[in-house]
Amino acid sequence: MQDVIAVRTRVIDDHLMQWCKRDNIKQVVILASGFDTRAWRLRWPPGVNLYEVDSAMICNVKYTALGEIAPNCHRLALIGDVFNMPQVFRSLQALGFDRTQPSIWLVEDVVEYMLPELASEMFSAIAHSCGSGSRLICTLSDVRLRDLLKRYGHAMHLIEDFEPAGVVLNRIIDAGWACDMLLSGELESRFDVDLNSCLYIVLGARCGQAGCGT
Repeated sequence: MQDVIAVRTRVIDDHLMQWCKRDNIKQVVILASGFDTRAWRLRWPPGVNLYEVDSAMICNVKYTALGEIAPNCHRLALIGDVFNMPQVFRSLQALGFDRTQPSIWLVEDVVEYMLPELASEMFSAIAHSCGSGSRLICTLSDVRLRDLLKRYGHAMHLIEDFEPAGVVLNRIIDAGWACDMLLSGELESRFDVDLNSCLYIVLGARCGQAGCGT
């Protein structure tokens, strides 16, 4: 599991920095952010607003642990639930999120906890509420990860039947994203690690937009 997390983190970090710097994207949204520390850990370019969305409990615990440490960007924490995206967008806009401007959406280790139809609704809501040039990065797994987590006693709240990564990819495309997917084998070769064929990373851009490639 350590290798899966390490590779996932490295790939996400690299793409966040690339899109913010190369494409000058100033809005980053992390859904179900948990104890993500990228606001502090990464060297964000000037002017980036990073929105972290999670439950009140997580937001409070994180504030207690890290609230006195200055982040490397303008970090805005808000209470929200991926199962209620309209409420998330209302809260984002109240904090200054501009849906007419490009944004980056990070969906890391989230889909495995959602029923398929709810995941489709989430990806569609994001696609139709972000500006031209927006990007998506999403991690996917399969039943092998579920079984691996069960072995270590960490499978609580995961849905029982993972859809194959290719099926979820098609759901994301149907929601309005142009996507590439980094396969486990490709990532294993790049980083010389064994990922147990558990990790897939989707890189998306809004369809019908200039520069839609990932």
